[in-house]
Parts: sequence; structure tokens; C-alpha cells
Amino acid sequence: MIRIIEMKNLSCANCIAKIERRVARLPYVNSASFNFANQTLLVDFKDDYDVDIALKEIKEIVDLLEDNIITRYYDAKTTNDKKPNFLKEYLVVLIGMLLILYTFAAYRIPQVINAILGTNYELYDHWITTLLYWLGYLLLISKLLVAQVRGIKHFNFFNESTLMIIATFAAMFVGKHEESIAVVILYSIGEFLQNHAIARSRREITSLVNIKVEYANVLEGEKIVVKDPTRVMAGEVIVVKNGERVPIDGIVVKGSTSLNTSELTGEANLKNVDIGDEILSGNINVGNVIHIKTTKPYSESTLAKIIDLIENSTIKKSKTEMFISKFAKIYTPIVVALAALLVIYGLIFDPANVTTDSGYIYRAATFLVISCPCSLVLSIPLSYYAGIGVAAKNGILFKGSAYLNAITDVKTIALDKTGTLTYGSFFVTEYTSDEVLRLAASIERYSTHPIAKAIVEKNQLPLLEVSDIEEIPGYGIKAKHDGIWYFAGSRRFLVSNGISVTDEKLPVGSYTFLGNADQYLG
Repeated sequence: MIRIIEMKNLSCANCIAKIERRVARLPYVNSASFNFANQTLLVDFKDDYDVDIALKEIKEIVDLLEDNIITRYYDAKTTNDKKPNFLKEYLVVLIGMLLILYTFAAYRIPQVINAILGTNYELYDHWITTLLYWLGYLLLISKLLVAQVRGIKHFNFFNESTLMIIATFAAMFVGKHEESIAVVILYSIGEFLQNHAIARSRREITSLVNIKVEYANVLEGEKIVVKDPTRVMAGEVIVVKNGERVPIDGIVVKGSTSLNTSELTGEANLKNVDIGDEILSGNINVGNVIHIKTTKPYSESTLAKIIDLIENSTIKKSKTEMFISKFAKIYTPIVVALAALLVIYGLIFDPANVTTDSGYIYRAATFLVISCPCSLVLSIPLSYYAGIGVAAKNGILFKGSAYLNAITDVKTIALDKTGTLTYGSFFVTEYTSDEVLRLAASIERYSTHPIAKAIVEKNQLPLLEVSDIEEIPGYGIKAKHDGIWYFAGSRRFLVSNGISVTDEKLPVGSYTFLGNADQYLG
């Protein structure tokens, strides 16, 4: 079975790949996949696993690689989407940066003043400034040092921290103090911007598929009690009002209405439902209040399955994702080895240029800096998830990145019948006359039906005054103008009011018929 484990504050792409691999190796785990959008690990457990032991061992794996990560089983009721506190996370680095800037200013400003005025003015004490400089430097690389020590303790010698530490020490060794500091500062700024961008992308992607119903109106006796849909059991009666989304699958036991099913079917046409009809969660009630007897719990309802399908789409990884995950494991050791080979080459064939300003140590350090793997490891899965999220926003559901990737091989799309492919919204293509359109728009402006909105938008003439408006969901709307009743709606609606509809052979489409107490108008 699949369980979701929340890992708040985890954003290190390289660490994520390692966590996935190590959790997948646990004897009671079939597979593990990290979901970037909501910072959760999707774990496919074997049937004989112990819930508490599993969480404890997974938490130990996470803590070995990253600090300050909240690891727990996912619970929608206790999870929130608060923005991460980046200032708190980078406070030590920021203090180190300020100390370094002060020491540079204390050293450089007097030099400029003395050069201009010809004086010998000093703004700083040499020993104090040197102490502040090294203190600032250690604070700057503190996150890197902590990560490296943690890795070494658990035989994880090569990661992005390794690259940065070797590079900055190498720059110091060849006398490039300012460049050494610049490397760490730029790395810290880059990491900050990357984490900020990831957090923003995560919120945006999550919002694209945020169709969850937050509450259900449960009928208990004569009272309506608002509950979390996850608390509603099968067999309970829920009340869905006009404009509300159906939270749980069920059967109508009282009332009749029209449903907007476009989010599930892509069809803009409304579906009329009555007592005994089955209703799927996710549909929107655009008519009367109805009572629904739930036939299954929320977790098994259509809406919950759609949300689960999108959020857990990262389980089915594409070949590209699987390759990058395996490649990341050997990438950093290869980079360090190549940098070492560069220095060894210099020692053997050009020893005079090993420690010069632009010598082999300097070149090796440059190579390490530009080879940091975070962006490489992160870009592939996040791009796939963004694609799945945008597709979901437009009504296309992909079961995983493997299926999204398969689209590249599609050459032909076949549709089974006429009218299957639509824009998902109505617009008027034909009408009997401008006056008929004007009359229809004057009445339909009081309706919430999507066809009514299309009629009103199409009309260009001044609207007429109408009164005594009455809408019959699933049939049509009637109103008085100049003391005469007008009826707009389905053929059945007009016939039931004694109006004979003379248009018989009409092309495929949706129609609104108009008539008054005396005659059919168009």
C-alpha cells in the first residue's frame, strides 16, 4: 500500500535523490518517490510493515542528510502551506556575509582615502579585522561544513558541499581570498534563490490542482452540520446548495437540479439530475438545493481519486527521471575526480603553474564551482510535475511523467464521435433573428445556466424590462414582458406550456427555444 510521508523544509535536490534510494532499499518498501509540489515522499510499502518502525527508520535516513526536516505521516488536517522562513534559515550566513563586507570596507576604504589625500589613515585594527574576517568566513561556510561533517559521519563523502568546500579552500590556498569569499556568497545567494523559486513553484503547481472541497453539509436530524469531507461516512446524507461543489459520490434522495460537469467531463452542457440519480463528486450544483446519500467515503470518491492521481503522479517516473536519479549518485565523485586529475596533470607536466593565480588548482576550483549538481538533479522532475499541473488545469490528466513523456511519440489522435472535442464553453452560432435574440437575452440574463450567459454575451441590442422571473432547473426560464409570458428553454419546456415548436430538423448542437403565450418565436 502507498503511504504519504510529509517532509517539510526539504528542498535539497541531491538529498532528495539519496533519500529516495535509501528508503527504497528498506526491506519492507517496494518503491519511494518524492513529490516536489507538496514536499511528500510517496512510499509503496509491503503488506507486513510496521507503521511506527517504518516512520522511525525513514526519519533517521532524512536526519542523516538534512537538518530541521519535519518528517511525519501526511495528514491533510494538520498540514498547511505556510511560506518557509528563509531569513531564519540563512541568518547565520547573513551575519557572516555582513562581517566579511565590514572587513573588506575597513580595509579598502582607507586605501582609497589615502590614495586620494596622500595620508596614512587606518580605519581598522589588524588583528581584530583578521579575527572578524575568519569568523565571517566560518559563518559563511557553516551550512556547508555541517552538511559535510554529517555526510562523512555516515560515509557519504561526496555531495555539493564537498565541491564548494574544496573550491573555496583551494582559492584561499592560491591567495584568491576575495574570490574564495565570492564563491561562498554567490553559492549561498544561489541556494537561497533556488529554494525561494522552488517554494513558489510548489505553491503555484499545487494551486493548479487545488479542486478539493473543504467542507460537507451533513444532515443530522433537522440540523445541517458542517464537517470535513474526510469525516463523512458512507450512508450519511449531505446537502449541496447552489454554487457548491459535490464533495462525495452519492445518490440524490431529495430535490432535482442541474450540474456543471465540465471539470470531470470537459462538456459545458449541464446535466439534469433527479431523485435516484447517481452524482459524482467534483460536479458543481448550479440549480436547486439537493440532498445526497453518500455511497462511499471521501477517500474512495471520484474527486479524491483525481486529486490523488495528480499529486501522486511522480510515482510513475519517466526514463529520463530514472536516468538522472542514477546519474546523480555518481556525478559528484566524477566531478571531484576530474578536478583532482587536473591538478595531478599540472603537478606532473607543468609544476610551475600549479599554484599561480590562474594555475591548475585555481582551474580545478573553478571547475568544481560550476559543476554543482543541484539544478541538474532538480530540473527534470520539477519540469515534469509542472507539465502535469498545467495539463490538469486545462482538464488533461496524466497518470505520471512516464505518460507525459510518451506524448512525444504520439502521431495521431482519434476521436470516437462528432461533438466529442469541444472548447468546454458555449457560444451562439445561429439564431432566428436579432429580435428573438434580444428577447431571449432579456430573460436569460437572470439565469445561471452557461447557455444563458452565451446568449446574453451574443446580444448587441438594448435589453428589455422583464418581471416575475421563474427558473425551472433542467428545463428553462419564464418571465413577463408587457404583461405577456415568455418562455425560454428546452423543447420539452415550451411544449409543456402549450407552445408548439415547429423547428424539427436541426443540426447537432445545444438549443434554446423561445415562445410566448400565443406562439413559437424561434
